[in-house]
Amino acid sequence: MKSKVAKSFQKGGGFTHFLSLPLALVSGVGDVYRDWRDQVIARQYPGLLPRLLIGPQLLHITLCMLPLSEAGYVERARGAVKACEDEIKTVIAERGINGRLMIEFDRVEIFGTPEETRVVYMKLKEDTD
Repeated sequence: MKSKVAKSFQKGGGFTHFLSLPLALVSGVGDVYRDWRDQVIARQYPGLLPRLLIGPQLLHITLCMLPLSEAGYVERARGAVKACEDEIKTVIAERGINGRLMIEFDRVEIFGTPEETRVVYMKLKEDTD
């Protein structure tokens, strides 16, 4: 049986919220990203508009997209995230490097066509082990 959220999404409700990890607070990440962004812009890739590459202050990792069309759904989602916060911290502490989450990126992609895109993102490298 489908939930109300799933039914609303199927009827064209679409995503309304996303869960993300802000990277602006992580020391040094902004400088590394700024350097990378400037190199990409300097190469003038066809179809890649510099306005699509966000500033370091907005840099984040999107964990998931959610179709939360009602305030009650938003509150339930907040509660679910809060309920697993300690478990997530434990996993990072145990599996990370020096208590930090370590990730690698594989390539740059876009949502939609180059002419219409509003989002450029870096695809996470998948662990094959």
